[in-house]
Amino acid sequence: MRNLLILLVLLPSLGYSEEKICKGNKGIVDDCYAIRGRLSIYNGTPSMRIWKVGTKRILAVTPSEDEIIPNNLKKQIGIGKQIYGDFVVCPFEKEKEGHMQSVCVESAKNMRIEDYSENLDKPKTTFIKECTTLFLARLRFMYSKLVFSIFLLSSIPRHSILRR
Repeated sequence: MRNLLILLVLLPSLGYSEEKICKGNKGIVDDCYAIRGRLSIYNGTPSMRIWKVGTKRILAVTPSEDEIIPNNLKKQIGIGKQIYGDFVVCPFEKEKEGHMQSVCVESAKNMRIEDYSENLDKPKTTFIKECTTLFLARLRFMYSKLVFSIFLLSSIPRHSILRR
């Protein structure tokens, strides 16, 4: 039983990457807000950008090379892919005319992924309902409750359980 407990405590550190926090990040300068946009990879720095649909405005998803976006969204994006969706972004700097505003992505939903990597004329289209940075936080919370419950059960003497 002790080996099982040690395994459950060490398991989370064996192969998942820590997801960074967007909402609540110390660098956020204003309230988070929702937009409809297209997330794409561009040439240049920062390479991950969101075009706000219906405007000429481009948002820079930062920090470059280690963007703060939900991990399950990060797995979907790549060269030749465009993700249209409803994004909740949090600004790292005030909006300035003529400049890209640095943001992180808290969540995305109602996404349509267009993959042009295999065929430029006809993209492969996929739909995803929702991605959020809170997903892993909720998963970690449930995991900690499970570990605590197992710990409590393992600390109760067996003979006291059998008497009832």
